[in-house]
Amino acid sequence: MRNYRCKLGEIDIIATQKRAMHFVEVRYRKNDRFGNGADSVTIAKQRKLKRSARYFLHCNPQYQSFNCQFDVVSVSGTHYPYAIDWIEDAFQ
Repeated sequence: MRNYRCKLGEIDIIATQKRAMHFVEVRYRKNDRFGNGADSVTIAKQRKLKRSARYFLHCNPQYQSFNCQFDVVSVSGTHYPYAIDWIEDAFQ
């Protein structure tokens, strides 16, 4: 699933792997002058992602027993090949 939207916010990617639920935030930066994409996932953004994930689980009870984690995919560069950094379990 991708781009899950609800009244509480948006989650870029929701994926399952075995019995794990991954809520993924994707961030792009052309350059690292102001930090990389992962640096832009603030505490406020994390709270919003958590609220949206709880709402998703509430609306999809079949996934409530899954282990959940929040990942960040940081993409940077101005042309192919882009630098991609996948940070698993980036925050609690």
